[in-house]
Amino acid sequence: DLKKLANFIEIAHWVKVPATAMGNAFDYIIQLASPVMVSAQVSALQRDYFGAHGYFKLKGLDDSEVMTSKEGKIREFHTEWMLPERPEKEI
Repeated sequence: DLKKLANFIEIAHWVKVPATAMGNAFDYIIQLASPVMVSAQVSALQRDYFGAHGYFKLKGLDDSEVMTSKEGKIREFHTEWMLPERPEKEI
């Protein structure tokens, strides 16, 4: 039960007992169960920042599908990280 694991980790932290293995297991399960792979998004943004590789965007916070054009092609974006406004453009 994920709720019990979360409670265990919370209590361990509260009494200052390290529970790193349990915490990592909890994070891993949450990531696997999530429709959006947050770690993959962070990785894509880092690649874009350091090498202008581009990234895909999701349709919305509650919609884990990648944005597509009217023709069904996946839309790819790049952020101009070094400019003060950090404009985003479609590539």
